[in-house]
Amino acid sequence: MTLITKLPGMKSSTKTVSYIIPFLLLMGFWGIYEVSTLNKLDYEENHKAATGDSDCISLVDGGDMDNLLSELGQVFIVMPAKAAGTSFKDFTRQCMSSTSSTSYSELDNVLNSKEQMIQAFKSQMKIPSLIASHVYNSETICRMAKHATKETLFIYIYREETERMASAIKDMFSGCICLKQENLPAGVTVTEDKCVVNQAELADMIQMWGKRDDNEVSLSNTKLLTCETYNCVKDNRANLVFLNYKQASKLQKLLAKHHCPKVTHEVRSNVGSNKIPLSVALEDPNSSESTTLVSMADWLAAKIPLLELTFGLKEGASCQATTRAIEDNVLHSCPDKTLHFSGPNVEFPSF
Repeated sequence: MTLITKLPGMKSSTKTVSYIIPFLLLMGFWGIYEVSTLNKLDYEENHKAATGDSDCISLVDGGDMDNLLSELGQVFIVMPAKAAGTSFKDFTRQCMSSTSSTSYSELDNVLNSKEQMIQAFKSQMKIPSLIASHVYNSETICRMAKHATKETLFIYIYREETERMASAIKDMFSGCICLKQENLPAGVTVTEDKCVVNQAELADMIQMWGKRDDNEVSLSNTKLLTCETYNCVKDNRANLVFLNYKQASKLQKLLAKHHCPKVTHEVRSNVGSNKIPLSVALEDPNSSESTTLVSMADWLAAKIPLLELTFGLKEGASCQATTRAIEDNVLHSCPDKTLHFSGPNVEFPSF
């Protein structure tokens, strides 16, 4: 078999073969490299289209968030219910106490009230560089974005909504019903070692909490992260960071470095260590006198796939595709579970 065809004027020899074969191999490797490079560019372009004008940022000392905090002197930390909010508010209170600028920390969730904002503004000469607050609706975030300066940084503490909702139901039932032990609703029994609620009564409570705007169940990501929210952030070029609530400790260290170096310990509040065990009583459909007790955690795990749909807990939701694309990065893709949106052409994910 002839490996190389003899061309006019070419002498067939082993030496010729030894030159041509490496050349062909080199061209083959170059072709593979070009295809690989094009695939990588396609991936990066598609990834950018999916995630918008955003960057995963690090929470290490000297990293991206550290640099942001050194550049942007006014920081707002906002969150829905059950996303480490109490810990951040308590940390902020301690942090600003060390700089004698506590007027905004002394009024709980101050960002939701114009009257309280004015009261805090007038009460002290020194304005705090750090403010933490639960927010009640998208209008509050939009108002903040409109009035932000170029030195303002917004940090949104994120927790996956269905997980957040389950935690809120447990906390509302434990704190607002069981621990008070006064005027207990029918179907609720409290003893020294547990609090038990009839399933029908619990279902009614969840439905009621979902319809109101003043409790942990209803103060959700769904109400805060809407199309209006994303449009306001984009239209006003606000500096916005999404951070997984489980990264609270790392963020507190960086905040302390820039805003209150004397605060050297992590603040963790409302972690539920002293809460009474919760159980749900399931009635036997064939016998009104027979019930089965299951833990609240097991009940929620079984019911959660249809809980939000059944009680309409996401009524009014909008731009959930955008939120879920951001969520994929904050919960999974970004190494430090932190995502930054900024720049003159900031674009949130669109589908």
